[in-house]
Amino acid sequence: MTKWISIRKHFLKSCKMDVLSKGWNDYEYVDSGDRMRLERVGPYTLCRPAPQALWKVTSPGLWKKAHGIYTRSSTGGGSWSFPKKIPEKWIMDIDGVSVIIKPTGFGHFGLFPEQKVHWHWLEKTVAGIPDARVLNLFAYTGVSTLFLLRGGAQVTHVDASRGVVKWAREHVRDNGLKSDAVRWIVEDAVKFVNKETRRGASYDGIVMDPPSFGRGPRGSVFKFEKHIVQLLDACKALMSKKGRFLLFTCHTPGISPPVLTNLLNSGKGSIEAGHMNIESGRRAPPLPCGIFARWSP
Repeated sequence: MTKWISIRKHFLKSCKMDVLSKGWNDYEYVDSGDRMRLERVGPYTLCRPAPQALWKVTSPGLWKKAHGIYTRSSTGGGSWSFPKKIPEKWIMDIDGVSVIIKPTGFGHFGLFPEQKVHWHWLEKTVAGIPDARVLNLFAYTGVSTLFLLRGGAQVTHVDASRGVVKWAREHVRDNGLKSDAVRWIVEDAVKFVNKETRRGASYDGIVMDPPSFGRGPRGSVFKFEKHIVQLLDACKALMSKKGRFLLFTCHTPGISPPVLTNLLNSGKGSIEAGHMNIESGRRAPPLPCGIFARWSP
């Protein structure tokens, strides 16, 4: 059984605590080391880069069973090889939510397992907000959108990739959730948020997982260090008077929980921040997978 944990959170106007969530049957973090990670995704085992895993692997024999191996190229990008045959795509269950899994050319497979601790938090949070309106930026294949919908929210789902927005729409359809509760936007996140500000739009909650570097439609470029302050200022302006939360997750090297705390700090409300780690039920060491900060009033 895989355990999910965000450790040693730093708070403003709040107490320190740990967040712990159980894993699920269709996913298991198996092992890591030598800058790689080994995961069981449904019935298939995948081996992917993990630059932070500088230690030696714990169980070498398990790696020989990998169905797919993603190798980075020295010139950028990378590719998959499949020692064992697997389908082009398959279905994973996440506590009653069905997600389409497909190995991509970027080394991903359609979701970020370390985010699981936040999915249920989002569902529970919006369930307590009547007619909650939520903006999901850099929304990828929409797993957060699924849990927000299950909690009863109206979601504006924004991603610059038309392909992953199509993938997210399939998720909503396949789970029998209300498609008319989602506003689908294929656009650069910064441009969209600025437009919403000019339109006088407002949201009760905002979810964002910005990349270190990303390209959007019509040649737009997002660089974390260059654009994050502008984006956050615009997001704060979009928060409604009854604004309830802003969830900010990050995978950019060199950025720490105190950095996210300082970026979100407006002198009002509470901020909890920490690391997103995955812990294995085996002998494998905990695997760091990014950081997060959550603001609430």
